[in-house]
Amino acid sequence: MEPTIQRACADAVVVCSLTVAPDAAEACRWTIIERADDVFFDAAGRRSFCDRLPGNWRRNCYSVILL
Repeated sequence: MEPTIQRACADAVVVCSLTVAPDAAEACRWTIIERADDVFFDAAGRRSFCDRLPGNWRRNCYSVILL
């Protein structure tokens, strides 16, 4: 994966974590999880992305994009 894409995905995870409103943070995380398949074409890339998410979100990510 290109370093620019990696950085953008890491930035997206950070942006979601900075969101104050719980509903907005949840929507943000679901959006980046649902779009991850558009960015990561292999299981290793998807796993690396999911690993950047906190706790329960990591599990949600695994169940959505690593099936």
